[in-house]
Amino acid sequence: MSDEKIILFPTDRIVNKETAKQNPEAGEKVRLERTREFVEGNVNELAMVLLKQFVEMAMNTNKPAFTRDLALLVEIMRGTIYRDFEVEHPAQKLADKMVSVNMTRFGPQAEINYEGVLPDLKHKNNKTFTKEIKDEIKYHNDGWTEFSPDFEFDDEPDDRL
Repeated sequence: MSDEKIILFPTDRIVNKETAKQNPEAGEKVRLERTREFVEGNVNELAMVLLKQFVEMAMNTNKPAFTRDLALLVEIMRGTIYRDFEVEHPAQKLADKMVSVNMTRFGPQAEINYEGVLPDLKHKNNKTFTKEIKDEIKYHNDGWTEFSPDFEFDDEPDDRL
């Protein structure tokens, strides 16, 4: 979210211009506060959807290991959304250190390297995205989204107006 999207009070309506000077630090503070409210609310919703799905999958959600794994998933989602708003979050540094993305003619190819954060771990790097996920990412990146209305447009004017 950039400052261009903030609607400012009309300057021609300011009575006392000396007391109404713009404060860029206050504007940034408000932007960050609103961004945090937005991100936290959406992360909570996503976490609830994930948790419900895990319960439907009959996963044992009472184990401490499950709670740790879910907490990491939620924190990574939080970092992902904050990155979109150009707000730093520690999860972004973790992702930057662990994941490399190469663009191929078939779409993005992400590779996880655990040794970036766990040097003693000998684990084969994973190709993270399945073909279906790659196709979906490519679909959205190429701007192929289509709009299909669920109603018909009338060519006749509405007589009720």
